[in-house]
Amino acid sequence: MKQVRENGYAVDIEEYLPGIKAVAVALHNMRGLPIALWVVGMSAGMDAARIERIAALALDRAGRLRNLLDGRPDKKG
Repeated sequence: MKQVRENGYAVDIEEYLPGIKAVAVALHNMRGLPIALWVVGMSAGMDAARIERIAALALDRAGRLRNLLDGRPDKKG
C-alpha cells in the first residue's frame, strides 16, 4: 500500500487473473464517490515500460475526470 500511495496508482500483475495485467487509479473527489479508473490488458502486451505509460495516462485522465466531478474547469481542454 505504501508504494500505491507514493505512485498514485496500483498495478496488478496476474494476481487476479492469469495472463492479465492492470493499472488502477482512484478518483478522490469532493463528493466522496468511490470511483476508480481501471486499465486492463493481456500480460504479453504490457511490459514494464507500457505499464508506466498507461499509469501516467491513467493519472492524467483521472485528474481530468475528478475535475469534472468536482465542477472544476478542465485546463487541458
